[in-house]
Amino acid sequence: MKILLVNPKFNKSYRATSLPLGLLSLASYLKKNNHQAMVFDRTVEKDSIDKVIRKFSPDLIGLSLYGLDTYKDALHVSKTAQKFFIPVIWGGVLVSGLPDLALAYDCVDYVCLGEGEQTMLEMAQNFDSGQSFNDIAGLAYKDQGKVKFTGQREFLDLSKLPPLDFSLVKPNEYFISHLDCEKMLYLYTSKGCHFSCTFCYNNKFHQSTFRKRPLSHLEEEINYLIKNHGMDGIYFSDELFCGNKKDLEELCALLVPFNLSWGAQTAINLFDEEDFELMYASGCRWLCFGIESGSGRMQKKMKKNVDLERAKKLVAACERAGIAAITNFIIGLPGESEEDLLKTLSFALSLKSSLFNFILYAVDPCSEDYQRLVREKRQEPYRSFKALSASRPVEKVVRGINELNPKDLYVIRACFMLHTFFADKNTGQSGKAPFMVKVIKDAWASLMGAGFLNFITSLFYFAKVFLSAIFYSLCFPKTRRKYGLTKENGFSIF
Repeated sequence: MKILLVNPKFNKSYRATSLPLGLLSLASYLKKNNHQAMVFDRTVEKDSIDKVIRKFSPDLIGLSLYGLDTYKDALHVSKTAQKFFIPVIWGGVLVSGLPDLALAYDCVDYVCLGEGEQTMLEMAQNFDSGQSFNDIAGLAYKDQGKVKFTGQREFLDLSKLPPLDFSLVKPNEYFISHLDCEKMLYLYTSKGCHFSCTFCYNNKFHQSTFRKRPLSHLEEEINYLIKNHGMDGIYFSDELFCGNKKDLEELCALLVPFNLSWGAQTAINLFDEEDFELMYASGCRWLCFGIESGSGRMQKKMKKNVDLERAKKLVAACERAGIAAITNFIIGLPGESEEDLLKTLSFALSLKSSLFNFILYAVDPCSEDYQRLVREKRQEPYRSFKALSASRPVEKVVRGINELNPKDLYVIRACFMLHTFFADKNTGQSGKAPFMVKVIKDAWASLMGAGFLNFITSLFYFAKVFLSAIFYSLCFPKTRRKYGLTKENGFSIF
């Protein structure tokens, strides 16, 4: 069977491109099992989908929707495939959580529920033997206007998957300049997470299951990317990076000889202070910790359960080891009170963290929060991708789920955005306001490679974001004083 795997492009080009690891894993697995698979990434490739279909003549087209920004292009690709009478399957976290919305489009024939390697392989095998797809586990499809499900698929042993075959993509197209790396790529060591945070998709998509990849596969991939493409950094994109101390020790031992800079997003309560010295020695230069709230009440409510006092000590230990600690906080959570928000800001300001990332809460359709909020009639069910996209998750405050003033949330986010942008801390750079200089340099390089029209569009977007941050941080001094975001409290913006 010939399968065309498409990564749809974003509506807004200001996003940095990143390796489509999910599609690459699918294609590598299909290729290993003697099927022809092609990865067509519309975020970096210039050919039209019509031209690609005519040249490759696929029997099936699969699309991975990374986020809401891609659904319009996914529709364009699917409608083009429909003209050639080629069946289309959509996959990814978003459509796994809302398969009925995807199947509402008549150009979408199937939805892959959960991870897709084994499901796609069985579809290829059934196609070659002339059998139907409708008895393959892990699918949703339409039958006489009704959505039907073929049953849940068991998780695949990741040792059964081959190393990623980078000959199927152009790694040089995905290099990112990040902190002290110029040619960084995203890779992964595991799938899933054994935690059950109420705001996260993991509980439904991965069923709170954590699985490791063989380190020998990662070693082979790193060797290939350094030798053939000059990779100098890795951002590990695992949902849960290194689930225990033994995994961490084995990975660090593997990474030492490569002399790479690397970082990851991880759970802070997995580590001890001495672990950061080990990580630094193996090349770790940044870690992003999802703390999310400085309120013990909210920690319990969202099932995050971070020990905040211990987290404070670990962030300081991380910085002492020479690793930039980037701390994530979510504001505007369901049921969050002003007292909870004040505790979060007080906690954040007490941290010895290089950079802060304050995010407006968004209701993930795969999350426990979504199901509860719909049940409590505090959230309208998502009825179309168009309506969901119009709600602008993460950009707009979700109303009706707490008693907080939306303006306060915009002011807080703006203040920390500028505080981080003008940071002169441990970010792997030197000189005045190193993070600002680095961000501008990297953004400019990214925009220059995106074409003139995208360059102009993205330039306007960044200007809008920056001016909005200036407006909210400077025009509401009472709000800043209310939450302690003042120079008197050691907080500066510029």
